[in-house]
Amino acid sequence: MKRTAFALALFVLAPTPAWAAGEACGSTKECADGFHCVQNVCVDGGVPTPEPKRDVQPIHGAFIGGSLGFSLPAIWSNFGEALTASLRFGALTRGGLQIALDASPTLLVNQGSFPAGLFDAVITIGGFVPLSEGVSWIFRGGIGGGVLAGRESPRSYANAPPFGSVELRADVFGVAVRTGDRTVFELTVPSVRIAFVPSYDSHDAVYLFVVGVAYDRFL
Repeated sequence: MKRTAFALALFVLAPTPAWAAGEACGSTKECADGFHCVQNVCVDGGVPTPEPKRDVQPIHGAFIGGSLGFSLPAIWSNFGEALTASLRFGALTRGGLQIALDASPTLLVNQGSFPAGLFDAVITIGGFVPLSEGVSWIFRGGIGGGVLAGRESPRSYANAPPFGSVELRADVFGVAVRTGDRTVFELTVPSVRIAFVPSYDSHDAVYLFVVGVAYDRFL
């Protein structure tokens, strides 16, 4: 009995083993002098101080970019389809105001025996409304003009292209996602575009509902 009590006393009074670097631990007191328990491992030196969270500044400045999209339907004389691409230049202020020049060719199909092309340049003004860090809601409007070209008119009584056009544009809903320090990816659903063609027919226009993606690189 005395031997059992003596052994128990030695176990209780014995110093806690001091673990060296890399050893598992439950608290700092289990580590050797000068070591600390960090994430259940004894490490040398003081407890590391977490890096301060970087203050992410809103992206702004001049940019160059491009986009690609499709329209279903694309309405001219019939319900057809369209494929469009663009090259754009512009600037975004710190407050989220964007001004850009968008130059885009658009291919119209199923509007007659042959495809037609719409070539336009539009000045747009819009805003970026922050939704969360790095994500913004986009709204934009614009006006411009261009040329509607093709081999023939889809209407037998109307003149054949080319025709001048006046375009109005409105991006109804879009999301911009910051993908880097100087890059932004956009998704627009849809971009409503109406190109009035006064020389073609007294009440004629091309209606596009473009779902597209865009990528901008800030300079």
